[in-house]
Amino acid sequence: MAPTPFALLDPIAGVSGDMLLGALIDAGVPPAVLASGPAMLPISGYRLEALATWQYGLRGTACRAHLAGPPQPHRRLVDIVAILRDSALPTAIQDQAVAVFQTPVVAEAQVHGTTVSTVQFHEVWAVDALVDVVGTVLCLAWLGVTACYLGPDVDRVLYPGAQWRAATPRHPPPGKSPLA
Repeated sequence: MAPTPFALLDPIAGVSGDMLLGALIDAGVPPAVLASGPAMLPISGYRLEALATWQYGLRGTACRAHLAGPPQPHRRLVDIVAILRDSALPTAIQDQAVAVFQTPVVAEAQVHGTTVSTVQFHEVWAVDALVDVVGTVLCLAWLGVTACYLGPDVDRVLYPGAQWRAATPRHPPPGKSPLA
């Protein structure tokens, strides 16, 4: 039986779409593959950029969707689903992107005691969120990843506030892979 590719995310304090896209490029996804997904959406008003960056002596890729044009409209889940279904994306990518957007809508409806159909988000449903979600789903598929897990941050649970010193400013404890 062949191994099943998966992604393990172990963020220090969460992860943004921009950060995840940069990590996927660093994992080997060509920037052109990333750019191809959002380009299949019936949306405009953005420019996607991927740049090598250095912070605290560590190298990574910064991915950003720079927005241009008028402010984004408030959208409901039905609007997002329509954008995804009207795209040229493969059906499997559309389905996964819809699932990503459904999760916060269900939670938001529960928290506010309303229905999924009435939940409106503001900046969350802007073009940059569509670019982040579609780009991430497409990049994971390109890598062959079939499951994603959010790993427990054991070091930070056992040693809250711990930092280690290096030649650069203080860092939280590193992940296991750099230490191996």
